[in-house]
Amino acid sequence: MQKHYSSEDQTLIKALHKGDTKAFDLLFAKYSNKIYGFAFRYLKSEADAEGVVQDVFMYIWNNRNKLQTDTNFKSYLFTISMNLIKKVFRREAYQTKFLNDAAIPRSIIPSMKEWNTHPFLKRLTSS
Repeated sequence: MQKHYSSEDQTLIKALHKGDTKAFDLLFAKYSNKIYGFAFRYLKSEADAEGVVQDVFMYIWNNRNKLQTDTNFKSYLFTISMNLIKKVFRREAYQTKFLNDAAIPRSIIPSMKEWNTHPFLKRLTSS
């Protein structure tokens, strides 16, 4: 039977099981740009693609003890990525429907950048 996974990945996953952050960093370095490109092709948004990469690797870290060393890690990452991409599409569809139903002009809703720099939010986070 032919192996469908990288022995390097297998070694890194075993180290990741033990909480090895260097193994995590190496997996991130190896796959983050590929996941970013994959997500960006679907989402057409740098911020959303970066969010997918972040969420994928947060999921990997939080579930490192459940990772299997005998499966294709790359395939696993891209399955997680696709599920997160679908989640973004569902969120956007819901927001669009909500905004259309509420008849709120998009121009009055702040962008994430505007929201993160809003004085009210700064007061909340500085307390």
